[in-house]
Amino acid sequence: KASKLLTFYPKSRWADDALFMIGKAYYNMGEDVKAKRKFEELELSFPKSKLIDESRYYISMCQYDLGEEDEAISSLGELLDSKKTDKKRKGQSSFWIGEVQFNNKDYDDAITYYERTIKDFDPDSLAAITQFRIGECFWAKNDYLKAQEAFAKVEKRKPSLDLLFESKFKVGECCYWLSEYQKGMDLFVALSRDKKFSSKLADIKLKMAEGYYYLGELSLSMEGYAQITETYPKTEAS
Repeated sequence: KASKLLTFYPKSRWADDALFMIGKAYYNMGEDVKAKRKFEELELSFPKSKLIDESRYYISMCQYDLGEEDEAISSLGELLDSKKTDKKRKGQSSFWIGEVQFNNKDYDDAITYYERTIKDFDPDSLAAITQFRIGECFWAKNDYLKAQEAFAKVEKRKPSLDLLFESKFKVGECCYWLSEYQKGMDLFVALSRDKKFSSKLADIKLKMAEGYYYLGELSLSMEGYAQITETYPKTEAS
């Protein structure tokens, strides 16, 4: 329908909207090359359009998906520095620059952008995953104390149920790495009793058996491992 508008009414005041709509449709369908082409066409044909900043953001997302990381960082950086970009979009731009750095294992730079996302902008629905990523960066750097602190803050950011579980689970693992065995064990026991996480029970019990080992309770550890193989056969935990 948008293509028909462009064909029959190319000078319509809705022409730039139509191009943008086509670009977003392609993007949502995973057709990044076609989407990028439409957004670039919008910029070329309608340089004064109110949709230019939005179009540039989606070009950046296409570049990210296509593995054009340098180009993505450059275009996202322009949005981040632009006075025209609204706060929410700046937050998203900062997050995705962090994602590029995270994927490249540039964890210090990634942390900088993730923290900027949370502190300086309105991260909206990205707040929880941004905080979780900070924890993952410190985890990758083997800084388990800071990782533990970062993962613990995820709960305050209104995470999804899966992300809430992952963050709590990571806090427990950090406890083990920091030799806080009883603290970690108590956390995994609490998770095992929480009905919200009943589908994760095999993984939780695996960590409980590991905790018994660290605490020197070898018979309880062996019993725990044995129960996992019997209760949860054909699972990764088993």
